[in-house]
Amino acid sequence: MRLQALLIALALPLAAEAQQAPCVGSGFDRPLPGATAVERRFADVPSARYPGIWQEGRIAGHVYQLSGDLSAVLSPTREAPEWRITVICEASEDRCEQTSAGPVPEGAGAVADLLGRCLLGDEIAAADFDADGARARLGLPPDAGHTDAERVLSPIAGIATAAGAEGARQ
Repeated sequence: MRLQALLIALALPLAAEAQQAPCVGSGFDRPLPGATAVERRFADVPSARYPGIWQEGRIAGHVYQLSGDLSAVLSPTREAPEWRITVICEASEDRCEQTSAGPVPEGAGAVADLLGRCLLGDEIAAADFDADGARARLGLPPDAGHTDAERVLSPIAGIATAAGAEGARQ
């Protein structure tokens, strides 16, 4: 009996090392690098299948959600998105699968890949997300006075910013 307890005690640290914590921390309390409007959420009644902790925010012009069950969702908006990429990772196999619905824009797949890498415990940086590509998707000119490359503007704010830059040029 003592031998079995000793073997179990020795095996627990090895099992913990085999599955690394996501890049946002095991409690999803660190913001995704380069993300804005980051919020940590939890369910009041977690189940065995779903631990009930997730993080959501905006990255590279998209809305993301990273969940404790090693899944992620990327879409343009939270409500009624016209497209969506779902990422489901398998830590034991060190891989993630993506499924998409709707007309996914160019570059969104690469962002979803990075979300999967984060869930598997790889360190990622804000520079890994294409901030200039996000600015181009918003339709902002390069000199629009948009100094925070990771900040995502609403379409109305982007139009106002671009109009102000155009007025200043004239």
